[in-house]
Amino acid sequence: MGIYLGFGIIALLIYSFLSVMLLKRQLKGAQLIDKNIYEANNLKTPFVLGLISPKIYLPVGLLEEEQNYILIHERIHIRRKDHIIF
Repeated sequence: MGIYLGFGIIALLIYSFLSVMLLKRQLKGAQLIDKNIYEANNLKTPFVLGLISPKIYLPVGLLEEEQNYILIHERIHIRRKDHIIF
């Protein structure tokens, strides 16, 4: 059973690595709108990415009030270090 667990862990690590690489490629066109806040055309949901200097990514076209609430929410995630855990 241990060897299957090892293969599972390796498969999960490879999948995670490839997912992050594809996401980073997708974010190449993101525009900086403030110190660590970026907007990207092809996003459906906001999120935080980065361990040492986390960045907040937002979909383009959010209303200002909506954007403000989302930024508060994402900054709380950064403060609580949720982006490292999840």
